[in-house]
Amino acid sequence: MGHQNLGLGLVAAVACSVLSASPASAANWWLLAGGKARVVYADLDSIAARKFGGVPYTEVKTLTRTARPDADGVRYTQMTISFDCKSTKTFAPLTTYQDDKGVMVLEDVAVFDPSTMIKVKPGDTYEIMRLFACNASQMSGLETFAINGRTFTRVPDARADARRRLP
Repeated sequence: MGHQNLGLGLVAAVACSVLSASPASAANWWLLAGGKARVVYADLDSIAARKFGGVPYTEVKTLTRTARPDADGVRYTQMTISFDCKSTKTFAPLTTYQDDKGVMVLEDVAVFDPSTMIKVKPGDTYEIMRLFACNASQMSGLETFAINGRTFTRVPDARADARRRLP
């Protein structure tokens, strides 16, 4: 399916249901990347340090909107994504695919297992998400934050900002 364009090979259970997603305006959203094809946001307040089997990782919620919906009507992808900040590895245990109104079209759920984490490629979207999540402690109270040549900007409402950037 076209939704898996971010390239994670997850073994997932797929549950098809029609549920509304949580509002993207209730969080502390930051713009991570934007272009003609898609925009990517992350929720600073969702970032949490966790451990699984003694392995530490950092978790963050992200929201991506594409310029055009795919064949299933998917335009938004919301992920809870985990990063090992020391080894640059990542895993997405929960991904929901939503239409333009935020209604869930599809949900992929995978059991988190550190041994299935994949290495983040330099310059790809996951590397940008990792950079944001692993440096979140430095962003409190800021409206913009720059690191490694990337600038992240706080937005009051991710969905409204995405609709403005990609009508």
